[in-house]
Amino acid sequence: MKFLKLFLIIFILNLSSCFAKELDFNEIYYFSPIYKLDFMSNGKGLLYVDEEKFNFDYEVEINNGLIFITLKDDSFTSLFARENFSKCLILQGSIVGIDNPRLKNFSFGFCNKTNDWGNKGCVISPVKEDSILGSTQKTFSNVTSYLIEKNNSYKIENLNNYSPDTPWVENAPGNGIGEGFTIVDTCGHKFSYLLLMNGYISFDKPYLYSQNGRIKKLKITSCNSGVSKVVDVLDTPHPQTVDISFLPEADDIRIEIADVYHGTKYQDTCLNFCQLVDCEIKPKFDKPINSSMK
Repeated sequence: MKFLKLFLIIFILNLSSCFAKELDFNEIYYFSPIYKLDFMSNGKGLLYVDEEKFNFDYEVEINNGLIFITLKDDSFTSLFARENFSKCLILQGSIVGIDNPRLKNFSFGFCNKTNDWGNKGCVISPVKEDSILGSTQKTFSNVTSYLIEKNNSYKIENLNNYSPDTPWVENAPGNGIGEGFTIVDTCGHKFSYLLLMNGYISFDKPYLYSQNGRIKKLKITSCNSGVSKVVDVLDTPHPQTVDISFLPEADDIRIEIADVYHGTKYQDTCLNFCQLVDCEIKPKFDKPINSSMK
């Protein structure tokens, strides 16, 4: 019995240690041309304002797989009081084939600052300007359905926008199996991967990720050749890619929902972002989790 208790204690400590490393955050972002945020390890950070430098503390919380960073230093927060900036949402993946942790990070950052149009979720940019999204397809057509709800319209064009609260939401009876759209070939380039951010991603209502359906499997078909394959999609809001290198040529690509992760409250199936790219990206987490680290 003593041996069993000791084993369990060691197991839990090791598990906690591994999970803490997953929550540890280490990346640089630009909030504006003059503000640079360096989120270092262990909840310590540096703010650079022109030639000045400020220390601050931060906490990391995981809610439905979404990474939220709350700034804890009073002087830092007061500096940004007029900007209403105290919390960030980070969606993070890593580019396969790059060893340097900071260079391989592929991420989108948002903060609770209200922008010039009165909307929350103003983007903070990662330090690494990446051309991955610069040459990708941006035209969608032949969508089977989309949800219109009160003042919100969740159209297929939303897939061009990686910001929170802007998903494409299907509107068919049931959970959306068979619903889909076409990615139009506009440049004649054969891409190898489809970049996705799954589900309904929200800054203020992170629970909407689990309450709504997410894509579990996609049927991907070349419109000219008819070559088709069903691929798996991870249940995570973070950037991920699925391999479409089996497609024989540059072509319009038909995307259809083949299976879903069921929402706890709604049957609607949501997809936040979709883009064709040439590199493999693995998400920060491969499933939605909830935890916190101070």
